[in-house]
Amino acid sequence: MRESIGNSLLLYLVVIFSGVVILFFVGIISYSKAYRVKNRIVDVIEKYNGYTTGENSAESEINASLSEMGYTITNSDFCNGSSVQNHLKNISESFVLKNNPTSGYNYCVYEISDKSSSNTKYYVVVTFVNFNFPIIGSMLNIPIYGETKILGKSYNY
Repeated sequence: MRESIGNSLLLYLVVIFSGVVILFFVGIISYSKAYRVKNRIVDVIEKYNGYTTGENSAESEINASLSEMGYTITNSDFCNGSSVQNHLKNISESFVLKNNPTSGYNYCVYEISDKSSSNTKYYVVVTFVNFNFPIIGSMLNIPIYGETKILGKSYNY
């Protein structure tokens, strides 16, 4: 009887450890996908010299890229969340949301005017780590922030 209790305890420990390792790897994969999406959005905004809308625009290329990458479409509005708003208020007092996050993919693009010059601006891109678990996915939203270079400013390399 003593060996059967020891074996079941060992089996429970192995199952719990395996579950934790699997959750850890799922988190790493989701986090790296959100970083890849953020970097792609920043590249497209810099390519078009701003976040443009319409046909043959930055918005259409971003949405096409995200569908190829397999980024999740959501209908939640995480862009108005308190953690995102507090982060942006630490950067600048004046920021404008450029995309409509409730109509497509789960990312936010904010335009921020540069304080040093009146005609220069840069963009802050926010993507979110997506977990497709029933309970954890709706409770845990990790924002990932990125910024473009200052657009409208000449760089001497």
